[in-house]
Order: sequence, then structure tokens, then C-alpha cells
Amino acid sequence: MQDLPVTEGLSGTQSRQMVPLDLRTSDAGPRKIKRVDPRYLETDARDLRISDVDRLVRELRRVVEAMDALGGFEDS
Repeated sequence: MQDLPVTEGLSGTQSRQMVPLDLRTSDAGPRKIKRVDPRYLETDARDLRISDVDRLVRELRRVVEAMDALGGFEDS
């Protein structure tokens, strides 16, 4: 963790620290993420439009990163 620089607006003697969000919320139970757009789950791949590919890849990346952060993948 790193200390924040003291600026003119801060007062008191306590040190200021940046605490990663994961450390503060880890005791609150499992974290939740926004659901994937149901259209992507119900649509056949042949029915996707070229314009859907970018959004679909971003959704996949978001879900994979969240699963990875929660340790949701088996080690290969």
C-alpha cells in the first residue's frame, strides 16, 4: 500500500493510505457482477451481426476477468 501525498486540504496526524477495493469488500461475501445481456445467451451464433462482435467480446472479457479475480477457474 502506498501513502497518499499530504496536501493543503488535509489536516490531522493520521497517515492517509490507499486501500484496494478488494481488501475492503472481501469480508462482505461473494462479489456480484452485472448480468450478461440475455440477448447474447439466447441468440444463435449464426444470427449475430458483425456489429455485435465487439460488444460480445467486451462482455466475455468482463465476465472472465471477474471470474478470474474471484478465483473461479481451475488451474490447468
